[in-house]
Amino acid sequence: MKKRLTFICPVRFGVTLALVYFVLSIVFIGLFLISGLGVGDAIRASGLPTRLMLGLGAYVFPFLCAVVGFLFGAITAVIHNGAAKLHGGIIVVLEDVP
Repeated sequence: MKKRLTFICPVRFGVTLALVYFVLSIVFIGLFLISGLGVGDAIRASGLPTRLMLGLGAYVFPFLCAVVGFLFGAITAVIHNGAAKLHGGIIVVLEDVP
């Protein structure tokens, strides 16, 4: 069965991408913090500003990614909707599953 995707709600798509980016950034921050354990001596030797920036980055980065995900998702949906008006949209093939 063929279906044609001609409209994506920008707000819903933006929120969906914001959630995806937020979850992915949590995973990457976890990996970043684990990898930072190996360079603890270098961080301690560099002083307070570096430790402060790393700590704040761990808390701010997921929310920043969520905001960027929302903005790019909404912009992408608006661009898709405009392009779909010109050429008819994306054709998606679906099949019934028992």
